[in-house]
Amino acid sequence: MRILGIVWLCASLSAVAGTSAHACEDGHWIDEVLADGQILKLEDGSLWKVGAVDAVTSSIWLPVSNVIVCDDKIANVDDGETVHARRIH
Repeated sequence: MRILGIVWLCASLSAVAGTSAHACEDGHWIDEVLADGQILKLEDGSLWKVGAVDAVTSSIWLPVSNVIVCDDKIANVDDGETVHARRIH
């Protein structure tokens, strides 16, 4: 069930973003939620600036939540939610 959810999220994000599924990377998780959800730090050390409107959503995401990164979106696999974000580091 979990794998089907990941495939569905990635396909949905790709369709919305107009990108191929190859632009999505799974296997990531949240290391820290910073600045009231405005910044997400992933396990690989990358930092992502979350869009102002979406920071309310990401502010309640938990460290160790599994995420999929697709271009300018991050999907929380555990919660089934997506936010707009851009990599800043």
